[in-house]
Amino acid sequence: MSFPKNLMSTSGDKTGLLLVSHGTRDGIGRAEFFQVCALVAQRIQLPTRPCFLELAEPTIDQAVDELAHHGLQRLLVAPLLLFAAGHAQRDIPNTARAAVRGRMQIHQAAHLGCHPSLVQLSALRCRAATELLGHAPSCTLSVLVGRGSRESSATSEMVRFLRLRHNALPAQKTVHGFLAMASPSIEEVLRHAGNDSSDPVVVQPHLLFHGELSEQTAELVKHFQRINPDQPWIAAPYLGPHPLLVDVIVDRIREIPR
Repeated sequence: MSFPKNLMSTSGDKTGLLLVSHGTRDGIGRAEFFQVCALVAQRIQLPTRPCFLELAEPTIDQAVDELAHHGLQRLLVAPLLLFAAGHAQRDIPNTARAAVRGRMQIHQAAHLGCHPSLVQLSALRCRAATELLGHAPSCTLSVLVGRGSRESSATSEMVRFLRLRHNALPAQKTVHGFLAMASPSIEEVLRHAGNDSSDPVVVQPHLLFHGELSEQTAELVKHFQRINPDQPWIAAPYLGPHPLLVDVIVDRIREIPR
């Protein structure tokens, strides 16, 4: 995904925007991130650079150097992260601050969290998968799958998101599990879903982009479908590129005090 070479704003505003992803070796995930960043840049109308905290390039250092080279004086940093764990609270701000080296003022946007448009997008993905199963939502179990974190703040926020998502689809029973570092584990939740009921199961990764964890979730669904052949199972899409996701990111950026 290419971005404009001329970084200077025609309005004379010397503010730049850094869009930061955790990072992935997955080519599809990187392409999806760049696609979303290009749409955000069109909306924000500021010199913008996407970058990764780790595992991929451009790095935060590389993106900051490019923005600073063009004489920008103020840097807005927007972490494209779902929850307030260590990457959003420490790693990204510390890495960005070190990269800036006093050349620009730096201000960080909030993580994406429980923004209403993100809840809406999650419900949209779940509803589409439920319709593919051909069963009424009232007899379908929705399982929301989180990455997992050792930080209680992130786990609590996932639980809050679950409640909001259930309010968006009140006819559908909704539970959650984590892929790592938090409980309940997704394997435990899916095992109960297979043992305790014959209801159809929609398993939805609460992840922004394609990658190893979305693939892991899809493999888990295949596994539990094999051992529960008479029970319908489906892997719903992760959040992915969508105008609603762009709305969330733009809102978080606009919340930064000017």
